[in-house]
Amino acid sequence: MTADRRTLPWRWALAALLLPALLALAWQAWTIAGVRALAEDWRRAHAARDLAAMEALHRWEGVSPGSRARIRLVLAQELEQPVADVRVVPLVADDLRLGPDSRLNGEPVGAVEIRCDADARLVARLLVGRDGLGFRFLLAVPAAGP
Repeated sequence: MTADRRTLPWRWALAALLLPALLALAWQAWTIAGVRALAEDWRRAHAARDLAAMEALHRWEGVSPGSRARIRLVLAQELEQPVADVRVVPLVADDLRLGPDSRLNGEPVGAVEIRCDADARLVARLLVGRDGLGFRFLLAVPAAGP
């Protein structure tokens, strides 16, 4: 019984060291699952040709009404393109490069790459950020905005 009392503090110390790592792994797994679910939602909305559903997948905070109308037009044009592949890809430094007058309307946590069937060179990379407990595609907004 005395051996158990001596090893108990070591067990607690080991658990205290492992717990943050396990929490970080769980957080990362939850993020990856959320980004994958968003990519699948995009695929379903595109297949259904549902413009409203495609719009709902984006984070509109800080986007002006005029910009939203132009983005909506781009989304409508995307519905005309056949899609070959939608997949989750890692973020790279170029994904975060914006002009000096722009910023993203959220913190990116992942990216989704969309390859069009008609032209293998036509590829879109959509950045994903957290939106409350969910995930949304981020948009570029003016740097001076809220």
